[in-house]
Amino acid sequence: MRRHPASGYLLGYFLLVTAVITVAPFRFARPIEPRLSWLMDPGDVVANLLLFLPLGFLFRVTARPSERQSHWPTIGAALLVSAGLETLQLYLPGRFPSLVDVLANTLGAWLGSRLHARFAAHLDGRLVRGLALELPLMNVVYLLVPLLWLDGFAAGHDARRLVLSPLLGLAGAIVLAAVWRHRLAERGVLSPPRLAWLAAGWYVVGAAPGLIRRPLLVLGGAVLVAVVAWLEAARPSPLAPERRFELPTLRRVWPLLVGYLILSALWPLPWTPGSWRGGWGIGDIADMPGVVSMLRALEYLAAFTLLGYTVAESRGRREESTGHRLARLAIACFVATAALELLRGFHPEHGASLLVLLFTGAVGLYGGLLYRMQLRVVREVTATRAP
Repeated sequence: MRRHPASGYLLGYFLLVTAVITVAPFRFARPIEPRLSWLMDPGDVVANLLLFLPLGFLFRVTARPSERQSHWPTIGAALLVSAGLETLQLYLPGRFPSLVDVLANTLGAWLGSRLHARFAAHLDGRLVRGLALELPLMNVVYLLVPLLWLDGFAAGHDARRLVLSPLLGLAGAIVLAAVWRHRLAERGVLSPPRLAWLAAGWYVVGAAPGLIRRPLLVLGGAVLVAVVAWLEAARPSPLAPERRFELPTLRRVWPLLVGYLILSALWPLPWTPGSWRGGWGIGDIADMPGVVSMLRALEYLAAFTLLGYTVAESRGRREESTGHRLARLAIACFVATAALELLRGFHPEHGASLLVLLFTGAVGLYGGLLYRMQLRVVREVTATRAP
């Protein structure tokens, strides 16, 4: 049994975001005097560990049955990926590869693999895999993690921007609680308090970059996420299980995601509208003095990937032709990005960009592709289990 393309797309997306965070701003030059760094900053060690923890968990989820019998495939893959990314830093002026970072990354992936094994020990192994790959709504929780990473790194020295992270955390809490209520509660899996702890831990892993700068803010956000997950899980359950609970859940998530998109697109706040201006390119990246502007642009793209995924999921079960479905997804993504670019045109620090509009619309379609791949998994598994 090979990895299904859907899981490969998701794991590849995580690896891409990890690579971008590690080697941005991609200004490579031949090293004059290559050397290694042996500095051990506790904050960096924790960040590198948490950065690879979801990768280890996801690698184990999407692995072949033979690979899930041991942690070594995960450790080996993490070691190769981390060593490759650290080697690239030889060609980044002012950056030095670090064996400490490689060890921290590998340790994080091992912990992620162990976490998956712990879940599998308490739950039915097929159920763990099913929730990960056969329930597309769970991918919203996965896709929120790299977005939280980018949000934390893109804050730069503007720690006020970290107040946006709890919006993403609350969206994840709502999805986790919905999955628990409709798929796990009747099986006696977890309890609302344990689910709350799980949601808080998930948020801390995602918000790890901000944890270094503003630990109290991130921990406060984790408490808020835990409370919301607990309250959502404790809501009265329907008399009959809802088979199609995804759309009502997404309707509760969309206001948080849209609010996050608007605030992040128009940051810094507050601002006074000026005369509208726009262009073809991305001037703030071309002229950027550092990496923060690039990370903010990538964060914007990641947010639209998630938006495209949720829009596609909201219509995924309907009987529509591929062309009709694709047209609706494209309209939703491009209308959303066009509206935001229109507003950014009045922002004194941004301005509208046609290239940004095209990029964000395209990654929204990619998010829709991720959903379609996951839905194919569901249908193949359902067909396989049918008598």
